[in-house]
Amino acid sequence: MAGYIGAKAVGLNVTTGDILGDVGVGGDVSVGDDLSLTSDSAVLNIGADNDLKITHNGTNGDFESAGDLTFDVAGDIILDADGGDVRFKDAGTEFLQIFNNSTNVHIYNPVQDKDILIQGNDGGSTVTAMTIDMSAAGQVNFNAGLGIGGTGAANTLNDYEEGTFTPTLAFATAGNSSFGYAAQVGHYVKVGDTVHIQLNIRLNAFTKGTGSGQVLVANLPYTAFNTSGYAIAGLIIRLYGWTFSYIPMASVVDNATYCTLSVMQSNAATANLADPDSNSMIWLSGTYRSA
Repeated sequence: MAGYIGAKAVGLNVTTGDILGDVGVGGDVSVGDDLSLTSDSAVLNIGADNDLKITHNGTNGDFESAGDLTFDVAGDIILDADGGDVRFKDAGTEFLQIFNNSTNVHIYNPVQDKDILIQGNDGGSTVTAMTIDMSAAGQVNFNAGLGIGGTGAANTLNDYEEGTFTPTLAFATAGNSSFGYAAQVGHYVKVGDTVHIQLNIRLNAFTKGTGSGQVLVANLPYTAFNTSGYAIAGLIIRLYGWTFSYIPMASVVDNATYCTLSVMQSNAATANLADPDSNSMIWLSGTYRSA
């Protein structure tokens, strides 16, 4: 062993032996075999200000660094924990566990109601691709949609929503007409751009006044897609308190949030549905494409 003991340069060759007490070495130390610190309270300090400490208390080991700690290896970094757990802490607070359970990998955030986020760099900006919301029983939220069977827009499911709406009746030309309601119930489910609706309207008063034109069911939850009139969405309709001699129809109008009520005549022509009365009811259900 070559170096300094005290202020004197020495050369020292030791085959076996023990050093009891402190030793200060001012140069390099080369050890050809094992180096053992046999005290459970022993500390290996590295750096002028002891920036890195390696300790062992007889059961557990500890690396303590005043700054960053970098492992730069030519091969792989292998974490082999016979306990099966790898735990991550910040200032003593554990925020992540990766552990083995019957060779199943578990990723666990032990902090109550805190989420797990998957992030990356998109064109220089940080994006959160996926959030697992632990305060909502693990609901998974995707930032830009879910690709199914491909990566293009046609394979991306980017919206799902359930909700309610309040349907109304109106004339194409409202005038001073009025409708009184005993019930206005509407439910919808939206998947992508497809909207499925169910609704019921029950009247308890009706005044036509100067209203004219087709009767409309208005206030649908989403504006309809513009099909240029070639793919109008038809809805299933049931009526009570309306007078009609032909098949009643309900059709969602392009670029609008309403559907028209009409009848299909024997020559395939359509005509306006007769006016309701003060106790009329309507049930509608069906699907249309949103804008």
